[in-house]
Amino acid sequence: DATPTEFVTEIVDIMEEFSYRRDSVDWTQLRAGVLSRAEGATTYEQTHPALQFALEQLGDNHSWVQQPDGAFLTYARTVTCSAPAAPDLSQIPSDVGYLRVNAYSGSVGTSGSYTSGLQSAMQQRDNAGVVGWIIDLRGNGGGNMWPMLAALWPFLQGRAGFFVSSDSVFSEWRLVGARVYDNGVLRAEAVGPYLPRGVDGRIAVLIDNRVASSGEATAIAFKSRDNARFFGSRTCGLTTAIASGPVSGGYRLGLAVAGLAATDSSTFVGGITPEETITETSTLLTRAVAWVRTGQQQ
Repeated sequence: DATPTEFVTEIVDIMEEFSYRRDSVDWTQLRAGVLSRAEGATTYEQTHPALQFALEQLGDNHSWVQQPDGAFLTYARTVTCSAPAAPDLSQIPSDVGYLRVNAYSGSVGTSGSYTSGLQSAMQQRDNAGVVGWIIDLRGNGGGNMWPMLAALWPFLQGRAGFFVSSDSVFSEWRLVGARVYDNGVLRAEAVGPYLPRGVDGRIAVLIDNRVASSGEATAIAFKSRDNARFFGSRTCGLTTAIASGPVSGGYRLGLAVAGLAATDSSTFVGGITPEETITETSTLLTRAVAWVRTGQQQ
């Protein structure tokens, strides 16, 4: 097995090679700080302060180290994701479709019930009078973005966004029917696809500070819609893509390796700011309904 010093060096080497923020980090200083904090460690557990320091110095607020028992190392972050507000559907009239999109953290292979559930929810809200939709992402803390995008296929056809590497290489997200592709590779497909009415109408996207990570990627995909408008509060700000894998000692490293970009190539460092900032729930829904119906902006 690797020694504790070799263990932390392994992790720093991976960070330096693949981190999305690798060009913004003083690696000489980071490496020295990690090694000084790991000095004298005789177990992997004793290196945890060194690893926490490394994660803090990366500054992406999103990378992580998972211990063999499944627990994640905590570290100081400069973003805070607040608790979500409970949805109140009583103010949504029948001529406005409504879809609550909760987080999904499982694998693509087990996402059938998730995507079919959202298709059923669309069908329940659908009727001949629907003029547009409210897509409620509030509280969506992320997980696996591909089933989320696949489930939203009626609203997101064609190019939906990009991953962008630290050296500005773009990898496209694209929806073709109920299938979503990452740079041409099929990632997920909605089970029981349903095409509701009103999907070409206005789309009000509800966001809050609890929307994070893949939840933010899902929100960014709606930037591809000319007739979508965002309401609520700024998202959490974990707008990077994570790649993860095993390292020594049964640990796992999750590393922010790419940013998230809309179809106009704009990125969202620090989160997504809505066009209309509204924190009170009843006012938020009233405004979203009014905009879907009339397109009138404040």
